[in-house]
Amino acid sequence: MLIKCPHCGKYIQEYQFGKERDEIAVMLSKVSARIKELLSKVSYEIRLAMPSENNVKVMHRFLVNIKNCSEESIIKTIEGFLLKEHQKNGKGFNYLSAMITNFEANKDKMKKYEKLRIGSSPPTRIVEEDNG
Repeated sequence: MLIKCPHCGKYIQEYQFGKERDEIAVMLSKVSARIKELLSKVSYEIRLAMPSENNVKVMHRFLVNIKNCSEESIIKTIEGFLLKEHQKNGKGFNYLSAMITNFEANKDKMKKYEKLRIGSSPPTRIVEEDNG
């Protein structure tokens, strides 16, 4: 059903974003409380810094892009995004979703190289005392 906008006079669909909002609610109901907290914080920061990102379709596309990623990847990447304040440099949801999917794709290699760089704890040795 089309309705007339009282401000501009254009005809628009009555429930233009109804489907996306319902899907966002379903997707958010399936994630942990920690991820919900981080998503609300990063969403607020991005929308505050970039008004063009204040759109239901943008948020829906972001959640669809990251829905197959692990919780570890989402948490670490969002925390890094907020720590480095990428939103103040014009980075939005598309940049963040690319960061999360790249972290997810490369996390095994990153762990391997982190272990090579830092090393692991040395093996435990039993030292025998000399009584002599």
